[in-house]
Amino acid sequence: MASVLRPGTLVARYKLVELAGDGSQSNIYLAELEPEMHWLIQIENPEWEPNVPFANIDRFTAHGGQWIALPTVGTSMVNLASWVDRLELPFIGWRWANLGREVGLLHKKGVVLQNTQPLALDRLEFTRGGELSIVQGRGGAPDEYTFPAPQSADAVNAAADVYALGASLQALAGDNLPRNVQGVIRRATDPDASKRYPDGSTFGEALAEVLPDPQREKVAPPRPKHSVLKLVAIASVVICLGLALCVGALYTYAWRMFQLGAPTITAIQPERLRVTILKWEMLQGCNARAEVTVQDEGQPVTRDDGLSFFVLAPQASVNQIEIAPGAEPAATALQFALGDFCVEGGALAIGARRDDREGTSTVYYYPPDEDIPEKVALYKAGGTQARIYKFSTSHMNFGLASRAGEPANLKGAIKIRLLQDGLPVHDARLKAVNGALDPLVVVLVMDTSKSMTGDALAKSQLAAAGLVAKLYPNDYVCVYRFATEVSEPHVCSTDKESASKAIAQLTAGGNTSLYDVLVEVGKRHANRADRQAIILLSDGADNNSKATREQALNDIAKTNVPVYAIGLVNQDLAPAVLAQIAERTGGDYMEAPTPDDLERLFDKLQARFDNQYEVEFQSLFPDRERGTLELFISDGEGEISIKKEYQVQP
Repeated sequence: MASVLRPGTLVARYKLVELAGDGSQSNIYLAELEPEMHWLIQIENPEWEPNVPFANIDRFTAHGGQWIALPTVGTSMVNLASWVDRLELPFIGWRWANLGREVGLLHKKGVVLQNTQPLALDRLEFTRGGELSIVQGRGGAPDEYTFPAPQSADAVNAAADVYALGASLQALAGDNLPRNVQGVIRRATDPDASKRYPDGSTFGEALAEVLPDPQREKVAPPRPKHSVLKLVAIASVVICLGLALCVGALYTYAWRMFQLGAPTITAIQPERLRVTILKWEMLQGCNARAEVTVQDEGQPVTRDDGLSFFVLAPQASVNQIEIAPGAEPAATALQFALGDFCVEGGALAIGARRDDREGTSTVYYYPPDEDIPEKVALYKAGGTQARIYKFSTSHMNFGLASRAGEPANLKGAIKIRLLQDGLPVHDARLKAVNGALDPLVVVLVMDTSKSMTGDALAKSQLAAAGLVAKLYPNDYVCVYRFATEVSEPHVCSTDKESASKAIAQLTAGGNTSLYDVLVEVGKRHANRADRQAIILLSDGADNNSKATREQALNDIAKTNVPVYAIGLVNQDLAPAVLAQIAERTGGDYMEAPTPDDLERLFDKLQARFDNQYEVEFQSLFPDRERGTLELFISDGEGEISIKKEYQVQP
């Protein structure tokens, strides 16, 4: 565990303000680099990297370790929490009280947050100054990391938001809360809604009374183990220095009194402006519109009171903001063009200034679907696999084929854009897969029902053995067979000779349990972290399974592994079912008109396995169990898009 550094310590160009949280792998600080605030992450293990949702990350070495800096703007509470085992209560402190007041202001406008979307940690983001703010009007799938009130949806009200805030704070800070804080949280999360605080503002005021004041928030210094003599020596030095400082201060005070007649009084810094985003929407042509309210020391202010507005993208300012009265009282409507920022998407800080004070609030944005350029279908993507993890590097594998169905390669300058649940992933990296270094698990699922008797089974055995012989030494082979019963004659291993013997010993007979074998393969391969491919060969329709088609489709889809379905044509073949299996899993469906065509199709698959690409990235949503990936690729010849639904692996 890395040692804790004191507030005020300079780490490269950054000045530490306070400790935000600690963990077994990293510490995280709020740090200052004028004029912005940043999160400064001290990495204990350089190879461990949880979710980082921004492109402009500063990585460097200092104080004998690895560090990462990223702006506070746009960082959600749940993403920040993913870096550490726990967040420090003093760090959460007054930010949570201010958040409660912000919720209270919305309640006065009649806005109940859980009516539109559960109040989740994913919606709580930090501003430029490290304050917490609520993202309004954000799309996407519902969050899994939520704290709904213990009541029915039709009874959601302000007290439900209070419960969500209180439960979130409890979850982040843990059970080791001071007794007075526990009392406030206990009331906020009372199962009886009538006993909770009536609105967020009242809850925020109660928290403000028991949580540390920002002027007194300090990080506890490290507690190294010293001997008694060392402690006595340190204490003596501190006392001597203290006496010297006191004497110096008295001398300076007397001298200033003599010269000026009175001491100088330093003015207290006034409170920041509070910017609340009531509505946020993306318009056509990369234009955006936001409706905001601004409060100065609790009082609403508008342009007539000397306000000016600004919009900051991650690396620059947005110019030419059109300002008009908003639909709500004291609200202001801002409309502006995102320009170049529209292409990638990201986070925007919408802010206001008045005299020497300012405040910001943050929103995510991404281009509307209709603004995505039309893709030129020079390639066909197939064999898409998603390996999504909560806090480690995730992968998306895929292959490309030409219009004629032959393996294809990207050419010229390559650009990629990855969206996870509609939001841009800025750290996505594309690479060609090296089969010798990245093992592949080939799952052969062979139909051995009575319709495969004779030439059909013999040719399929020959084709499967030929594919096994061409795999890399560290590739795995698994063999399943299905007829009336489902079995696994060869358990996954790198022993190609054993796999070939198991394939050669297959015999035909019985009915077709296609859905049952998919359920079995789905259970056994859902949690494997390898690059995988499932090859399903069948010549008939299911006539024996206990599982239903929908159950089989759901279970095989949970693997995130593509199924390459090969249909051997005969009168019982159900091509629509095999095509549905392939489409549901991101694979491909191919037909073999005769058994002699099987070897050609297996050779084509082996060539595609040798010609794959991989995108590496950190998941934006470690709290979600499922989602959708959309990958857009352009090279010197055209563009393609790939869409893949996934489930998170443990």
